[in-house]
Amino acid sequence: MYQTVLIVDDDAAVRAWLAHVLDQADFRLLVAESPAAALELLAVEPVDVVLTDDQMPEMMGSDLVGILHTMYPEVVIVMLTGGTTIHNLSKAINQGRVFRLLLKPCSDTDLVATLRDALAQKLLWDRCREALPILHQVSSLLLAGDEPHHHGQRVEPDPPVCRGLHDLAAHLDGAVARQRQALLARRKGSGITV
Repeated sequence: MYQTVLIVDDDAAVRAWLAHVLDQADFRLLVAESPAAALELLAVEPVDVVLTDDQMPEMMGSDLVGILHTMYPEVVIVMLTGGTTIHNLSKAINQGRVFRLLLKPCSDTDLVATLRDALAQKLLWDRCREALPILHQVSSLLLAGDEPHHHGQRVEPDPPVCRGLHDLAAHLDGAVARQRQALLARRKGSGITV
């Protein structure tokens, strides 16, 4: 199944260029000509990555990023902009809401590579979110002594294994939270791609 990228840009020529480039990259594309249209689409369509411009007449992309972060925290956001203020960029980046920033004009190759990175990050977060409840359930069952029976005989828990699973689940919980915060806070770099 294709991962979905939502393009948000008020410039029809830019939307057409982005759609052309990304259509050839085998992404499922949705296109919105305004932040309001993007929010309407997000209410009814699953989206993995939002690629948004900043300079738009109805609402700044940096303001849209804040709304997306609140309403759809699982969506990865990439900002593509050619003319914005340092204040707007720092607001979006420093609040940890933008995965990466691309400056116009950017190459087709950089655009596709950035979106592939964003989609890979989204897939990793999704898989971790899916795995953690299972690990918690298994460790809770083992610690509670609710192990399955084997041929009518109770299987006794191995306390070190139970503790190990419980510790692994807790460790993964913490690691995912730290990784998410590090990425969102952009501790590993400026996030600016030229």
